[in-house]
Amino acid sequence: MQKESMSINDVLASSRPARHLGIIRVSATALDELVSIDQTDTQGKLRDTGIFAQLHEKMLLPASYSVFGMFYRPLQHSWEICVESSDLPALEEYCDPPMVIPTYRRIYPENGTSYTELKEIRIERWVEIVSNDRRTD
Repeated sequence: MQKESMSINDVLASSRPARHLGIIRVSATALDELVSIDQTDTQGKLRDTGIFAQLHEKMLLPASYSVFGMFYRPLQHSWEICVESSDLPALEEYCDPPMVIPTYRRIYPENGTSYTELKEIRIERWVEIVSNDRRTD
């Protein structure tokens, strides 16, 4: 009987559960309306000061979602907020997490007290198109 050879990636993949991750992209201007943060703060400081919990609450994310990181992208003048949820597809090896796009609706009832609600969360996966066609003109 022959032993099957396994690579280190096979061992690691079999020993850890699949992660269900996504990225929410928010403009820096819009994020300033939600929370006050410094672009140079570390992930630990953001977590320890409750910024991740504040974002979760103010973005009206479902309880099944957790915010676990955020990164400033200066060229896009935006923040990428990293979320994890069993509602998201499992992250495939060597692939970027999908974009998570929450859509909100502002409600203006007759009593004059308006409020915002989460209408839906759309998931968009990056699709890489690879062409085997190598024409030279």
